[in-house]
Formats: sequence, C-alpha cells, structure tokens
Amino acid sequence: PFKKKASAKEVHCFEFKCWVRGVTRLLMEPGKFPNSSGTRNLQDNLSDLKAQVAANNKGINLVKDLIGEYGLDVVQAYMQHIQDNAEVAVKEMLRNIARKEKLRSGLTTLSAVEHMDDGSPISLKIGIDEAEGTALFDFTGTGREVKGNWNAPRAVALSAMIYCLRCMVGYDVPLNQGCLRPIKTVIPIGSLLDPSDTAAV
Repeated sequence: PFKKKASAKEVHCFEFKCWVRGVTRLLMEPGKFPNSSGTRNLQDNLSDLKAQVAANNKGINLVKDLIGEYGLDVVQAYMQHIQDNAEVAVKEMLRNIARKEKLRSGLTTLSAVEHMDDGSPISLKIGIDEAEGTALFDFTGTGREVKGNWNAPRAVALSAMIYCLRCMVGYDVPLNQGCLRPIKTVIPIGSLLDPSDTAAV
C-alpha cells in the first residue's frame, strides 16, 4: 500500500507469453531495487494468472461453439446488436437527464468535484447534447498523478464510466463498449486518471 513508483514494486506485463519461468522472473524482478521486494506471494500470483488464462480460453471456446452453431455472420451481427442496444439506452438516459436538468437549472451541464484522502481532486464536468443524446465527460481539473498506488489507468476510468452508465440506464444491458459510443471523454494526460507508465496504480 505504500508504493511510490511502479518501477519499485510493480511489474509491467504489457504483452508477453505466459511462460511460468519468464513470469516468475518478472514478478521477482522488483527485488533488485533498494527497499523493494518481488511479489509477496508468487504461488497466488501464478494461480491468478493461470485462472485468467483459463477463463479467456473458456470464453474463446464458447464463442467458437456459437460460431460453429450459428455461423460467424450471425454471431457478429448479434454482438453488434448488443452494442447498438446499449448505445440507444445510454442516449435515451442522457436525453432524460438533460430534460430534467434543463427544467431545474436551465442548463444541460452537470459538474462535481470529489477529493481523495490526500486532497487530490477528481473533477468531472458533463455537457449533454439533448438533441443528439450525446455527452462530453471532461475530467479537466483532476489532480496530477500521485506518488502512491491510487492512480487509475485510463482504461480503469473508462471501465468505471461504462459501469456507471449501464447502472443508470434502467434496463438490463450487458456491460459493453456500446455504452460509451455517445460519450466523448477528456482525461488529462499525467492526471490521476491517466497516469504515466512509471506511476504506481
């Protein structure tokens, strides 16, 4: 919990083949740095990685089964339908929010600032285009990355947005990228929500 830099306690595994020997070396490598150690529980880490690989393989096999039963064109069409449905649901929700906010304040803009324990701000301004059912999520004003492990990579911020949007739509919509189609996002580079590669997360 007291990490200051990713290079001290984290291992960046961007693209690699899961060879146990190579992964073990990567997980233990931070121990070369002063006041640092490798992973605290190598067997748990290896088991987690194996479980993730198994889950991905299971998903691959299930998709292959679907394609085998219905054909690639049908499966891809339904994947597209799921995303299209999510997009429509989010657009409808944004229009409803815009109408209510316009009645309340005369504007279709929402904003909020929350603070982390150290005082770093997370700032969000949402401008909604009621006619289009689209929105701009602008995180300008969010604090710079910190020397701690509560930075969140951009992908995590986008995943949180998808989750929140999906919860707000009021329909049973699977989590998918279609939720973000009506959304443009501004996240400052080097901030808590888009930290550098050397920042701990």
